Amino acid sequence: MDKYIVVLGSGIFQVPLIKHTKSSGFKTIVVSNCPGDLGMQLADIAVPVSYTEVERVYEVLKPYKVLAVLSCASEAVLPFQAKLCERLKLPFRELEFINQIINKRNFKDRLLELRARTPQLFEIDEMNNLIKDGNTFIAKPVVGSGSERVEIISGKTDLKRFNKSDYLIEAFINGSELGGDLFVYQGKVVFFQVTEKYSNKYLVPNAHLVVSSMVDYQSLSFEFQQVVDGFPLKDGFYNFDLIKDREGSYYIIDFGARIGGNCIPLLINLSTGINEFDVMLKCALGEELHITSRKSDFFYGVYILGAEKEGRLNGYNTAAIHDLESSGQLEEYLFSRDVGEDLGVFKAGNKNAGYIIFKSRTVDDLRCIHRKIAATEWLILK
Repeated sequence: MDKYIVVLGSGIFQVPLIKHTKSSGFKTIVVSNCPGDLGMQLADIAVPVSYTEVERVYEVLKPYKVLAVLSCASEAVLPFQAKLCERLKLPFRELEFINQIINKRNFKDRLLELRARTPQLFEIDEMNNLIKDGNTFIAKPVVGSGSERVEIISGKTDLKRFNKSDYLIEAFINGSELGGDLFVYQGKVVFFQVTEKYSNKYLVPNAHLVVSSMVDYQSLSFEFQQVVDGFPLKDGFYNFDLIKDREGSYYIIDFGARIGGNCIPLLINLSTGINEFDVMLKCALGEELHITSRKSDFFYGVYILGAEKEGRLNGYNTAAIHDLESSGQLEEYLFSRDVGEDLGVFKAGNKNAGYIIFKSRTVDDLRCIHRKIAATEWLILK
């Protein structure tokens, strides 16, 4: 009898998970309301229904022997994944815990209670006086992902657009952006990988570089374990965002109860040999874990493609891809949009148009390649 794994979502960052479940010998059911996505084309069974319609999805899945429901790269999916697992009587993090994590205000309040190093929070009605003094802040939706509606607040900002119930305001920390994933098992941080993170002018992350030698892993391991113990955080994967300030201190900006998007799992696999999708699958199936890592001869990075203006896609810059390939700097790439498709501005993670994974034998060269890729016009728009 066939055994089935359900994957919620079908975008380019779910595709590696779908491929892994299939290569592991399972029939894969993909649930998505985007029937044209590559993930739906790869599915053994494609269910063209939004995963938010839990009862409809449940009715479709009832005839199949479903062993696990998986997701990645999205925080929005988690409450629905929890509800679907409950209907299917499959193990998953409790809905109450999921809601605690995805509510940024609750999460930040808890971090502050634990005295973790995280940006100070402010009330909206405090802003007028504070921004007059030249201070800068960040406004973030209380619930949301993909960096959508995140905005820097300064003296010219119209504060009337923000309200306490929908937004939280935190101090702006000057420093280097970092991202990555960590894995908690039996209450302990088993592994984590940090990336150098870059964002576009809309504050949407568009690049990650794995440069392990530039990070104080011992210090971060201690701080992460304090957060795990203090919450406490349930076993599983967490995607994190950090800021390293000019004095070298690390600030916890965010935690998501999920595997990261933007090809972070692929970078981790290339850099360490750890396959996060395999670890997640084995956890969901209750199998024994044996996690080992190895050091790569290369450093890896990813650049996420997106449009700076609205327009119709006339093509991709294939000549620049050939240049990267001929120089030995290209690991893989994906152009995910069709010629003739109308593209929106890259103001949210789901507006991406593909990715390029690149490599080098030195950190300095990797950063140089990143700058070159970032300066290249990849999308040809009409």
